[in-house]
Amino acid sequence: MRTHTASIAIAAAPAAVLDVVSDLDRLPRWAVGFARAVDHGPEGAIVTTGSGDRVPVAVRVDRPAGIVDFDVAGAPAYTRAVAAGDGTVYTFTMVQPPEMPDAAFDAQIAALDHELVVLKSVVEVACPR
Repeated sequence: MRTHTASIAIAAAPAAVLDVVSDLDRLPRWAVGFARAVDHGPEGAIVTTGSGDRVPVAVRVDRPAGIVDFDVAGAPAYTRAVAAGDGTVYTFTMVQPPEMPDAAFDAQIAALDHELVVLKSVVEVACPR
């Protein structure tokens, strides 16, 4: 099993970071390589990806612990927002599903690095010091 973990320092409180990442409707704003749109129905949330695929996404939030975990069509992603000085370190861990080709996982890694920079910008502009 292959995993990838990336993190970024964000100049905002953990609560502000959690506000953004825990709200699936805001996913297309920061997860720009992954999400184009989010629809909600009786079965839960469906994300339209950049490639046009529609995948179910569930989120589990534990605000006191700084946890926002995602289940994307059965593939987990684990995220944490941890206080660090006056800001937050946000960490995102992806797990490569067995059926996913290495090249596709490598592309997700590259997209994640960009998405974390976008997330930092979104949070810091929305929550200036």
